[in-house]
Amino acid sequence: MSLRRVMPLMGRVNRLVFNVPYVGEIMVRAASRAMGSLAFRLPVVGGRPSAHIGDVRDQWLRFVGLAGLRPTVEQKEDGMFDFSFDRCPYGYSEAHDQDVCDACLDLVRIYFEMLRGRLEVKERRTYGGSCCRFHVSFR
Repeated sequence: MSLRRVMPLMGRVNRLVFNVPYVGEIMVRAASRAMGSLAFRLPVVGGRPSAHIGDVRDQWLRFVGLAGLRPTVEQKEDGMFDFSFDRCPYGYSEAHDQDVCDACLDLVRIYFEMLRGRLEVKERRTYGGSCCRFHVSFR
């Protein structure tokens, strides 16, 4: 079974954990950060701090490709790039998923930080967007 098929299940589990009073959000954020940091260090991923934005993009695409995900990538004039997913890999699309979505994005945030990139959320399905779209710059 590919990771792409497992991610909606992970999304449901994260939603359940997130709703645990007092500690749910803390637990989902901690798990997301730990998974992002661990994934960066896995030999199969081979993450390393990037020297330029092109390397950030290439390493990110390799990482999500290992998960079976294929984002749409748009190169920007300033050397930065945007990427988007038509559907949330975790299966979130409703307004009630906004907070758990944000907590799960900690995985992506920490991964980009380790690559020396900076992630900016531009649009999310949980906020009524037509897709999940992000802008990435170099730190």
